[in-house]
Amino acid sequence: MRALSVSLCVFVLLTTACQSSNMATSAPVEQMVTTPTRVPAALSSSETPSPTETATPSPVPAGLIRVDTLEQEVYPFIENGKCSLAEAILAANSGEPKDTCAAGAPDQSVIELMPGEYHFTQSDHTPPQVEWAISTSTGGNALPAVIRALTIHGDGAELIRDEGSERFRFFEVMFGRLALDNMTLQGGDVGEADWGGAIYAANVSVTLDGVRIVNNYAENGGGLYLSLGALTVSNSEFIENRGGFAGGGIYLDSAKANIRTSKFVGNQAGGQGGGLRAETVPCQWRTASFCRISLTVRGEAGSIFIMSMC
Repeated sequence: MRALSVSLCVFVLLTTACQSSNMATSAPVEQMVTTPTRVPAALSSSETPSPTETATPSPVPAGLIRVDTLEQEVYPFIENGKCSLAEAILAANSGEPKDTCAAGAPDQSVIELMPGEYHFTQSDHTPPQVEWAISTSTGGNALPAVIRALTIHGDGAELIRDEGSERFRFFEVMFGRLALDNMTLQGGDVGEADWGGAIYAANVSVTLDGVRIVNNYAENGGGLYLSLGALTVSNSEFIENRGGFAGGGIYLDSAKANIRTSKFVGNQAGGQGGGLRAETVPCQWRTASFCRISLTVRGEAGSIFIMSMC
């Protein structure tokens, strides 16, 4: 009987062990599904986007003044958001901004004109900007007097005194120097009472390059009058200017001049020097030398009268 009990126990233990073994092997095993992470491929240097560049405007050089209107403006000037030629000259003289004209740099100012026709109908009456800048001319000026060294680039601009307007010239140069290029001065007229129909200058230097002086009138120096200074002219034209007495194109008084590659056409004077008159100056004419100061003319000069007191 005891042997039977032991056998039953052993049978029960073996059965339990077998069931446990089957459960262990047949239980389902959960598999962990792993989602792969995508790593972006590195871009080549040619494919790498560049940061957006912001355009930086070029700085305006000190002393550069850009004229942006063809209209004539006279004293007293109105603040209208434009930079006229007259206001630009004021800014160059003072070194301070005027309306939208940038400040000039004393003795280093450069004015750039916009292309086109500038029509002038009246004289400007700007008071002297400094006490010592007192004009000796009795004729009117379309623009404020130049009292500091100044360069004006014309870009083909034409400065025109309209017919029927009061009498005036364009430029009066009192101190420093005036350099003009690539422009036309046409129709200036100061009548028989004054000199320098387009330009009147004293004790200064004047440089003209690619400038046309056309149909201007004065008693002396229908196109240009210069006293006690220096004149340099190149690639320019003096056409149909008139002097009531002398120097239809140019009148020089005790001044040194170098004129080259330029033309004098159809200029007239009632007395002397339809093209040019040089008075009271030691001078050099072509190969003939006299004293200290020289006048050199190359190109078609027209009628020239030289009065030398050596």
